Amino acid sequence: MLVTSLLWNSSQLDVKGLRTSMNTLSVGEIATMELQENGSTGYIWDVKITNPNVVSLIYEGSIFERKFLDDSALVGAPYNVQWVFEAQQPGETVVIFSLRRPWESVHPIQTFAINIAVE
Repeated sequence: MLVTSLLWNSSQLDVKGLRTSMNTLSVGEIATMELQENGSTGYIWDVKITNPNVVSLIYEGSIFERKFLDDSALVGAPYNVQWVFEAQQPGETVVIFSLRRPWESVHPIQTFAINIAVE
């Protein structure tokens, strides 16, 4: 199974958004993935790259978009998290996203994989 890399080098690069199907990147190319989570419930996304020599995670950050009418942050509301990946060398890999509470030793409530081939 392959996973598409999320890559980010600079704001001037052409950045691809990853899909849950096969993703093909060129060496040096940047790709992103954005998912919603709600840390106030304890559930956050865990990300694993099966072959980190093919793609690497270069940035992870939260994007708070939910607001009250007065523009203040809505406490306890879900927010988006973005991951940026960079294609390092030719090959195939899978990026696995698991929604879980990190302190619990139970199966994640949601899991999916992104296939990436770097040419």
